[in-house]
Amino acid sequence: MKITKSIDWIFFDAGGVLLDETKHEERRINLILEAVKGYKPEINKEYILKVRPKASGMLGGLTTNIIKLLLLDQVQQESAIKKVKVLDKKADQCGYTFVRPEAKEVVKKLTGKYNLGLLANQPVATKEKLDKVGILQYFKFQGVSEDFHLRKPDPKFFKVIFKTTGADPKVSVIIDDNIERGLIPAKKLGMTTVWYKLEDREVLESIDFTISSLNELLKIFL
Repeated sequence: MKITKSIDWIFFDAGGVLLDETKHEERRINLILEAVKGYKPEINKEYILKVRPKASGMLGGLTTNIIKLLLLDQVQQESAIKKVKVLDKKADQCGYTFVRPEAKEVVKKLTGKYNLGLLANQPVATKEKLDKVGILQYFKFQGVSEDFHLRKPDPKFFKVIFKTTGADPKVSVIIDDNIERGLIPAKKLGMTTVWYKLEDREVLESIDFTISSLNELLKIFL
């Protein structure tokens, strides 16, 4: 299925789309389990995955939001969040993510027809990772959440990117693996949405296209 409307900008999420974050997400779950087990030992991976969509739709950090949904006591929340931060300092998030092998070729082909931008909740170090493999050069807009001290799903993050780039959301696309954090708020602003499907769940009306590989973008946009 090809895009039929005029598009000027394609904005990419990084984690889960350009980057394989499987190990990073596994680590996130393990850190959360370690932090909350003293308060609720019955919580397991499946329960965390169950609350993740709701946590994704909340403002703030995803890990923090998940803990707040798991532990209702504020003192316990603060203690668990602090413990995760302590444990998390022992490793770099970027060390648990890997650039998808097809990413460079796909963005190289798309940049010939569209303006490409990042729209990602990521540290600045992620841009260095993309630059090392020759991908960042194809992005006209290279800002990430840490640059602006904002993050999805906050509409302010989207709007500051539109203002910075001059992009019109009505002729812009977002490619994201997180429905609640990226696609739903983007759709409300008028963007065309592409879901990079990493989990088995129902496709919402807010999603215009669904892919399971970056290569599928070439069939849609070229």
